[in-house]
Amino acid sequence: MPLKEIQEINSNTFIGIWEITENVNRLLLNIKLSAEEKACFNQFKVDVRRKQWLAYRHVIRELLKADSVEIVYDKSGKPKARGFKHYISISHSGDYAVVIISESQPVGIDIEQISKRITKVKNRFLSDRELNSISGNDELEKCCIYWCAKEALYKLYGKEKLDFKENILIEPFSNNTEVSFTGIISNKEIRKEYNLYYQKIRDYFLVYALG
Repeated sequence: MPLKEIQEINSNTFIGIWEITENVNRLLLNIKLSAEEKACFNQFKVDVRRKQWLAYRHVIRELLKADSVEIVYDKSGKPKARGFKHYISISHSGDYAVVIISESQPVGIDIEQISKRITKVKNRFLSDRELNSISGNDELEKCCIYWCAKEALYKLYGKEKLDFKENILIEPFSNNTEVSFTGIISNKEIRKEYNLYYQKIRDYFLVYALG
């Protein structure tokens, strides 16, 4: 099965990237699902969504080096592997499922296929400063990176009631010369900077955040 790549971010933090080429039946092989997971899986009616859901479970199993892993979620929807203490974040888009795990720090990850639809909603999630940083030539790619970055920070924070436009802010960066940049979560409870990193995979952008 095509686990495309495992990236070691540091000694305690790893990313797994899975390129989905299998059908649902193939992905169901050699994977054990709890009764709760089976019920969740059966709710999905579209094969694309089923494949993504199964693929990231395979990635988690590979990263944890475990034959069987049950994934559970807290009330905010943040995933955990039952019996493991790792921080986990997952994402999927199109033909990819990605996972970041860490034993030492909160993490967040997002992957998105580059699509013009993201520019149509940019005013909903970008601050005025962020909007002003986008030029005509790189608008599409930069909008996608901004979106992935904010999604990754939202997942890292792991709590509800964060507004992408007001509470998750991205410092200016150049997508031509930089692969790391800074994001800020700011609300009544916290104002904290986080390190963000992006990479391009075919026509997708992946961004991960470290706490």
